[in-house]
Amino acid sequence: MYFDEVVRNSDHTGEQLFLVSFAIYQAMCIWDTTMFPLPFWAELLGKAVALGIVVVKILLYDGYSPVKLVVLVTAAACTAFTAYSARYIPAFVWVVYLAGSRNVSFKKILEVYLVVTCAGMIMAYAASMIGTIENLQYISEKRGIRNSFGIIYTTDFAAHIFYMLLTWFYLKGEDLKGIHYLGAVITATLIYLFCSARLDSVSILMTAALFWIGNAITRSRYTGDRVKRLWNQGWAKISPFIMPVCLAVALGATYAYGAGNGPSQKLIEFDQISGGRLRLGWEGIEKYGLHLLGRYVPMIGNGETTKFQTNYSFVDSSYINLLLRAGILFMAAVLILYAISCRKNSRDLYFLYAVALISVNSMIAHHLAEPAYNPLLLAAFTGCVRETGDRYKISYR
Repeated sequence: MYFDEVVRNSDHTGEQLFLVSFAIYQAMCIWDTTMFPLPFWAELLGKAVALGIVVVKILLYDGYSPVKLVVLVTAAACTAFTAYSARYIPAFVWVVYLAGSRNVSFKKILEVYLVVTCAGMIMAYAASMIGTIENLQYISEKRGIRNSFGIIYTTDFAAHIFYMLLTWFYLKGEDLKGIHYLGAVITATLIYLFCSARLDSVSILMTAALFWIGNAITRSRYTGDRVKRLWNQGWAKISPFIMPVCLAVALGATYAYGAGNGPSQKLIEFDQISGGRLRLGWEGIEKYGLHLLGRYVPMIGNGETTKFQTNYSFVDSSYINLLLRAGILFMAAVLILYAISCRKNSRDLYFLYAVALISVNSMIAHHLAEPAYNPLLLAAFTGCVRETGDRYKISYR
C-alpha cells in the first residue's frame, strides 16, 4: 500500500512538472506568433527554463530502460544537430517533450494548450483593437482586407483558431451538439470574411462536417450495428496511412510541377489558386535538395509586416517544409509517431478524425510540427483511450 502511494505521488509530481513546463513553453511560442515585442534573451531564457523542467522530470520520474534511454539520447543528438546546422529547433523540442510526456494525462496537456493559446489570442486581439500592437491589414484587390488581429500574419491567426477548435471538438467528442457545429460554421465564415484565410475556413468546416457525420453514424439509434461496425473498423484500418498518403500526394504534385516536361494546366491552375505553393516547394527542393538531417533553408514570408516582400520564398506545405528543413529522418519519425498514436487510439474515433483533418490541412499549411499550433503529436507517449460502445467510456490515463 505504501509503495503504491509513493508511485502515485511520484507520477502526480512528474505530471505537474511536465504541465508547468508545457505551459511556459506554449506561452513563449504563442507570444512569438503575436505582434507583442519579446527580447531575444527573454524568449531564450523562458524556453530554456521550460526544457530544463522537462529534463528534470525525465531524469527523476520517468525511469526509462537503458535501451530506450539510448534511443532517446540518439534522437535528441540528431535533432540537436538539425537545430544547429539547419537552425530548425522544433524537431529537438518535440523529442524532449515526447520523452517527458510519459505518464502524463493527454487530456490535461490539451486543456493547458487550450487555456494558454486562448489567453494569448484574446490578449493579441484586444491589444490590436485598442492600438497597443498593430493589426496587420493586407489589402488585396481580389480578396479585400485581410486582418491578422495582433498575430504576425492572417493565416497564422486563422491556423490558431482551426487548431484550437479541432482540439476542443476532440475533447468534447460525444457531447458535441448542434450549437457547436453551428458555432464552427459561424467561425469559419468570420475567418473567411475578415481574414480571407480560405484553407483554414474550409478546414474548420471540414471539422464540423466530419465530427457531425461521425456522431450521426455512431450514436444514432437509427444506424444499424453493421454500419457502425464498418465505420469504426474502417477508420481504425485507414487512419495510420492517411498522413503518409497526404505526404505522397503533396510531394508527388510538387515533383510533377517542376520535373519532366513541366506542369500540366491543372497543376498550374492549382498553383495559382494556392498562392504558388507548388512552385515554391519545387524551387526549394531544386535549390537545397532533401537531406537526412535537413539543412538551413531561409523562409522569407509576409509575416510581421505589410510591406511587399520582393524575395518571398516561403514553403507552406508542412511536408515539403519539414523535408527541406528538418530532414527525411525527422519527417519519417513524425509519420511513425502518428501511426503509433492511431494504432494505440484505434478505438478513439475522435482522435482519428483529428489526425485526418491535420494531415489534409498540412498539405498546404506549414503548422504540422510547430509547437505553438499542434499539440497532437504528444499523443504517441501519453494515455488517450476511448472505448467504443453505446456510450463512449473515456479514460485519459
